[in-house]
Amino acid sequence: MRLIAIAGFALTLTAGPAPAVEGDHGKGEKLFRACRACHQIGEGAENRVGPQLNDVIGRGAGSLDGFRYSQAMMEAGANGLVWDEESLSAYIEKPRKYMPGTKMIYAGMSDGGDRNDLIAYLVHASGGEEIVGFEAPAELLAMEGDAAFGEYLAGECTICHRPGADPYEIPPIVGLDRERIVFDLHAYRVGERQNQVMELIAGRLADDEIAALAEYFSGLE
Repeated sequence: MRLIAIAGFALTLTAGPAPAVEGDHGKGEKLFRACRACHQIGEGAENRVGPQLNDVIGRGAGSLDGFRYSQAMMEAGANGLVWDEESLSAYIEKPRKYMPGTKMIYAGMSDGGDRNDLIAYLVHASGGEEIVGFEAPAELLAMEGDAAFGEYLAGECTICHRPGADPYEIPPIVGLDRERIVFDLHAYRVGERQNQVMELIAGRLADDEIAALAEYFSGLE
């Protein structure tokens, strides 16, 4: 089924062909590497740190069963937000500016052409192409971290992720669950997420240091 918002009301439509979107899905597949630390798409995709993205175009915001969304996302869906090419592009450009309170910590994608390519890939991959989602090692996710050690290590993180920093450019590390932090740090460490500074910092972290940072930051409000 597909949903579409008209004048603030969500109407249910019968399923139809995949929507036509502008963009090069081949280029979008490469851009999706930055998303794989949190999202899966394609055959067998499951909810992970973020929701699975099959058929996201036409999906009501915050409506996927089995995923715990932010209050902001659920309220947006209740108010009639349905993801289409335009709204999804605006969200991807600057998630926290488009929707204050979202759990998504991705800083954003400024190039409109890149966003078109990424969305084209989301539509293409929803057709059943098998995409292997990125996962952090189970032993790392299960590792207990030392919060006091994490606080000691956090000094390097808070140089950028500090109170008063622009949350749309450098997101704060508060209000995130432990698994999400482990996923992100490990993804930067192995190059699944791209950011020159984060890859450099995370590349030096051992498993116990990632676990300690996750334990410390997940306890902050």
